[in-house]
Amino acid sequence: APGVRKKVYKIYITYKATTASITAQYAINGIDTWYDFDDTVLDQSSLQGVAELKPATSSQANNIYSIKLRVKAAIGNTHLVRNIQINDITIVYRAKSIK
Repeated sequence: APGVRKKVYKIYITYKATTASITAQYAINGIDTWYDFDDTVLDQSSLQGVAELKPATSSQANNIYSIKLRVKAAIGNTHLVRNIQINDITIVYRAKSIK
């Protein structure tokens, strides 16, 4: 429902990777300003798992209409999207009432 304001609490990503340095960020409402999560690096102790991501600043994920995610593997000084398999993405949010 893109016409309804929302508050995003958490995002769960189930993934499998062959590299240990994977980061995630988000942008809101179709704008390419990227924000960080509390823990932007997915679990490096396991190359397969579930990442629980919370917005670092909860007010940035409040009263939004849409959200997009960026998941990337950092290799050297470049950021390449490879060696990552996303199995599932779950977004925990609450729809805001119309005022």
